[in-house]
Amino acid sequence: MPLPLIPAAFLLAGLMGYGAKKAYDGIDSMKDAKDLGEEAEARHRDAVQRLDGAREVLQQQLDAQVASIDAAIALLARACTRVEELSGVLGAQWALGGRFDAEDDVHLARFATAMQLVNAQRELMRMPLFADGGDLNTQLETLLEQSRGLLQRETP
Repeated sequence: MPLPLIPAAFLLAGLMGYGAKKAYDGIDSMKDAKDLGEEAEARHRDAVQRLDGAREVLQQQLDAQVASIDAAIALLARACTRVEELSGVLGAQWALGGRFDAEDDVHLARFATAMQLVNAQRELMRMPLFADGGDLNTQLETLLEQSRGLLQRETP
C-alpha cells in the first residue's frame, strides 16, 4: 500500500514546489510593481514641481507685461492731457476775437507759446512709445515734462 502513496507524495511535493515558486514570483512581481509605482510617483512629483515653476515664471512675465501696459496707458493718458491743454492754449489764441495783432506783444507771446507746444506735440507723436527692449521710452517722458513746462509758463 505504501507504493501507491509514493507517486501521490511526489505529486504533492511537486505541486507544493510549484506553488512556492509561483508565490515567490508573485512576491517578486509585487516588489517590481511597488518600485515601478514609486518611480512613477517620483516622476509625477518632479513633473508637478516643474509645472509649478513654469507657472510661476509665466505669472511673473505676465505681471511684468501687465505693468508695462499699465504704464503705457498712464503715459498715453498724460499725453492726452497735454493735447487737451494744447487745445486750450490754441483756443485762447483764437479767443483773441479773430484779431491777431502782430504788433501786440501779448498776441505774439501767445502765438510763440502755441507754436512751441505744437512742435512739442509733433515730437511726441514721432517718438516711439516703447524702447527696443520693450520698456517705456524715457525720451517721451522728458518731452511730456517739457511741454508741461511750456503750459505752466503760459498765462492766457
